[in-house]
Amino acid sequence: MVVDGMKRTFPASAPVAVFADPEVLARAPRPMSAAGFGDMLCKFTAVADWRLGALIWDEPFDEAIALRSAAAARSCVDAVAAISAAQPAGLAVLMAALVESGLCMAEAGHSRPASGAEHQYSHFWEMRLLREGRPPILHGLKVGIGTLEASRLWDRVRGLTKDDAARLLDASRLPSRPSEEARIRNAFGNGTVEIIRGQERSLSMRESEFAALKRKVLDAWAEISGFAASVPTSTETKRLLALAGCPTDASDLGLGAEETALGLSGAHYLRDRFTVKKLTLMLGLG
Repeated sequence: MVVDGMKRTFPASAPVAVFADPEVLARAPRPMSAAGFGDMLCKFTAVADWRLGALIWDEPFDEAIALRSAAAARSCVDAVAAISAAQPAGLAVLMAALVESGLCMAEAGHSRPASGAEHQYSHFWEMRLLREGRPPILHGLKVGIGTLEASRLWDRVRGLTKDDAARLLDASRLPSRPSEEARIRNAFGNGTVEIIRGQERSLSMRESEFAALKRKVLDAWAEISGFAASVPTSTETKRLLALAGCPTDASDLGLGAEETALGLSGAHYLRDRFTVKKLTLMLGLG
């Protein structure tokens, strides 16, 4: 939830049961089912980011849960025509996938099975809208836009050979703490102190640690390429979003060009996670 203008996560008890009648869901406004689909399509980028964070940033990881999360997303892709047509059978698939996604997070003890760079974009825009007193936008629709942007970043990674990565990493330089803090202030304003505290591991990194991180990325390039291959291309992601009735441009949600760009450049500072955004920044492609 958002508290004092900042996105925060709190421990909570999972529901004992969820009741959803597909016939009732079929009569709901179409943007609601589209938002559900957008929030499920993102599991491909989220799981790829989770794998990346576990490999490079030593984040907690569970293979079985990762596979379940991706499988739930795949079930929605397979049923996208029925979902977009508001057929009860399709919405039953979507609802089951959303419940499965929640179970994956509950069992993992964190949101990584369902939330990567794409959710950071959505959270950034959500915080901004609340801070400015503007009407909210359905979460899944914002996530859909974030998923499209994250898939574009994975496209860039997918096209690199290990030699390409070596060349880009060799040219990469550790950003200075003052410059990073200035970017955080520009993106978050009154939330700067909390964001900086959450990014301390990155902000306090020494040159030797950054060099070791670059070696770690290069040594793992075969695995990283595999993560990229698991993500639908941005062209396919855009096609699926459009088919489900999701907007494919931030302007379609009422977001302006400046705040869209600010989210794409600054949202990765939310939470200490190593996502595709941080990888492409290291490579000079982000």
